[in-house]
Amino acid sequence: GVQVTCSDPDADDDPSTADNGVFTVKVAVGMIPPQLVVAPLTVDFGQVQINPAQPAQKTFRVSNTAPAGVNLSILSIGLNAGNPDFDFSPKTISGIAPGSFVDVTVLYSPTATGDDFDKLAITSSDPLNPRMDVQLAGKGIDPILDLAPKGDIDFGDVMVGNTAAPRTVTLTKSGDGEVQIDSIALTAGTNASYSLTDLPVFPVKLVNNNDG
Repeated sequence: GVQVTCSDPDADDDPSTADNGVFTVKVAVGMIPPQLVVAPLTVDFGQVQINPAQPAQKTFRVSNTAPAGVNLSILSIGLNAGNPDFDFSPKTISGIAPGSFVDVTVLYSPTATGDDFDKLAITSSDPLNPRMDVQLAGKGIDPILDLAPKGDIDFGDVMVGNTAAPRTVTLTKSGDGEVQIDSIALTAGTNASYSLTDLPVFPVKLVNNNDG
């Protein structure tokens, strides 16, 4: 405890003794624990083409918000279910100093169509939050686009100064997942006699099969 002496001779914290102006104050001293903070707690990749050339990437942050002098130890980090379509880096994290953080990169490379889920479990020396889970989600898709008619479009013989009847090209989607069409244009170097009409307002999303 801590003794406090004041100038008032009638002040005392012990009624069994004569007033002496002395107080005893009890002081409790405890260690402030490390504080693990993970954000965001959900990493959702949305729709990703199966077998991509490069995996989709997202990050989350692991922080120690404790005051100075209280380091945070990350005991382990790993996938809960071991879904092979997800990966992460770094695989190990050393102690995190107060006010510091580590960014963890999550990779998603779906190998089949359908929903994927897992959890990235982080265990630490924080006694209040010894384990925190980051929810992982994504969906593998494999849409297929088809044009009709295929090949060249033949307008036949057209008199100079006249306009040929327009030809319609249909774009059809099949397979799983939506496709967003951002633009449709003639390729560079196309003869100025050709033009496109009745184009939709872009972007256009093809969601259900046979949209076009």
